[in-house]
Amino acid sequence: MTSALELAGVACVFASRDDASQRYTAVRDVTLTVTDPTQLQPSEYELVQSGGAWQLTRRLDGFTQTVVDGSVVDGFQINLGTPPPAATA
Repeated sequence: MTSALELAGVACVFASRDDASQRYTAVRDVTLTVTDPTQLQPSEYELVQSGGAWQLTRRLDGFTQTVVDGSVVDGFQINLGTPPPAATA
């Protein structure tokens, strides 16, 4: 199968609010693949690790669900990387 779009090895690194010289990785090594473009939603998503589980929130309506490696949500597949560290220098 050919995917319409794949974002491989996505990482989001931010500066700490308390100390701008410190960085933390919010998400690391996540791959997003569009599997069904007809199911895509006009929304931003928030993916966070909470209590050992990954939670995905669709910002459009606040719908939240637990996802695991390989979950398909709203027409895209999520492949999770390793849990991110709390902070990096």
